[in-house]
Amino acid sequence: MQLRIFLIMVTPVTASRPSRLRPTRPTGTAAPVQPVQDRRAGNESTDSNDAAKKAHRTADKVSSAAGKTPTSGGKALTSSKAPADVRDNRIDLMLEGVRTAGLKLTPQRIAIVRALAADPSHPTAQEIFDRLQSSLPTMSFATVYNTLDALTTAGLCGSLSLSPGPARFDPNMAPHHHAVCDGCGLVRDVARPTTGAGVAELARTITRLDETPALSGFEVRAVEHIYRGLCAMCSARERTDDTGQPRDARLSTQRA
Repeated sequence: MQLRIFLIMVTPVTASRPSRLRPTRPTGTAAPVQPVQDRRAGNESTDSNDAAKKAHRTADKVSSAAGKTPTSGGKALTSSKAPADVRDNRIDLMLEGVRTAGLKLTPQRIAIVRALAADPSHPTAQEIFDRLQSSLPTMSFATVYNTLDALTTAGLCGSLSLSPGPARFDPNMAPHHHAVCDGCGLVRDVARPTTGAGVAELARTITRLDETPALSGFEVRAVEHIYRGLCAMCSARERTDDTGQPRDARLSTQRA
């Protein structure tokens, strides 16, 4: 018996696929350069601007809510505020100072700056904190203090040590004096004379300092006068008794 073996060669068939080759470009032709945009940088810039606008809008609401007449010792302070253009200029300078100090312009810090710039009562850090807390409940006292400290360091507000009591902050950086009520603690600016007898008296005072042996060579850089006494309300209270009658009148009746 003869066996015949047949070998069948099967050639695999590969399905044809569409070509994915990119069309060729003629030799010597340079590819056009497409501009590369940094989307992340653009987004960050937009986010930063949006955050700043949102912070200012929030601060506007806080300023409106906290824009009540400042008080001292439970009494309303009726002294006029700085003119709008002066106040706005102060706010711009202070915000730039906060930014330069490396602090982010959050709604809290913007509200603190606006509260100080518009307040003629020379508030303490605690007074500003108490005034804004209802509108900004998450704001800490440290935020208030650090913001005021940055402004003071930058020379954009003054820090007054009118003992007894904590430091007070003054947004008015023009040379001036202060009047302090020993009854309620009210503090007000007093304009410094720029001509006439006031300037002559200042020159005489500086001369006397230089002639004092213990102060010889002392360099005067600033002159600040503090006038202490009683404001009109405290003075009126001192002149009347608990019934509202003048004390002098009661004493005269008792003598009679």
